[in-house]
Amino acid sequence: MSKNRSIQHISSIVTSPSNGFRCCFFIFISIFFFSTSFAQPVLDAVSLRYQNSPKGTNSPGANRFDYLNLSINIPVVSKRDSSIFVFSPFLEKWKITSDSFPDIPSWTKSIGFPVSLIMPLGKTWSLALSVIPRWNGYASGEYSNFQIGGAVLATYKKRPGLHYKFGLYYNREFSGPFFMPLLGIDWKIDARNNLYGVLPGNLVYEHKISKAIYWGVSFRSITNTYKQGIYYQAPRATFLRIQDTQADLFADLYATQNIVFSFAAGHSFARKYREGDRESAVKYYHDQTMDAGFYGKISFLYRLRFR
Repeated sequence: MSKNRSIQHISSIVTSPSNGFRCCFFIFISIFFFSTSFAQPVLDAVSLRYQNSPKGTNSPGANRFDYLNLSINIPVVSKRDSSIFVFSPFLEKWKITSDSFPDIPSWTKSIGFPVSLIMPLGKTWSLALSVIPRWNGYASGEYSNFQIGGAVLATYKKRPGLHYKFGLYYNREFSGPFFMPLLGIDWKIDARNNLYGVLPGNLVYEHKISKAIYWGVSFRSITNTYKQGIYYQAPRATFLRIQDTQADLFADLYATQNIVFSFAAGHSFARKYREGDRESAVKYYHDQTMDAGFYGKISFLYRLRFR
């Protein structure tokens, strides 16, 4: 039973004690199995994030971007073998401006519907398999912008509070097949400190100040390609490749047990925008390292904490 669906049925608890007991039981089971199998301290069932990186000095690499993301995670526990299906639809939008990229799209978007299966493999191992269909591109509908990717991630429980993760990620980028080995950790350092994430994608250290306040440091690496919806020299679609590495300080404020407002400020590194044509002899006809700069991020989260 999914967490969202369980919430919709909470009102029945008051009028029907037996139904209420079963509902609470399945909510508990879903959270318990998800937390033990997925091996991370939090699940953001709903997240809405906005990020802005203002334009810096007037140099050839000056640029700015606005980024918006809406994501949902719905875990559903199988009654047959305790495997977990996680449905994770998302929508994201980039708006990038740069004087040195006069033909860059005014905005690009991505719509995806990843589906993951998490299976326990005994007391110390679990396996996550993900299929990631997504549509990355510009507003124009005349260009094919479908991508398909996937990931395999094995989690090893070294001891209570310490899990290691190993895996492989693949995506059919518009620049060509993209493979990336994965290495992760979920470590409950002590009652107030956690370290978790999967590299090279993300890594988070968080510290609990109080029940309502957490702070920490996060790292994120981005590599995405988007169909541009423009032509360059030949009558065929080109693509935009975005690469960025981000590190920030964040503060999470818990308005309630589940409703969280998150604020972050950080800096980008090794930011690069590329325009290319996979069918051309020269894949990238515009390849430029951009000015990396400061950014701010604000998020609204409906979060489930497991510890």
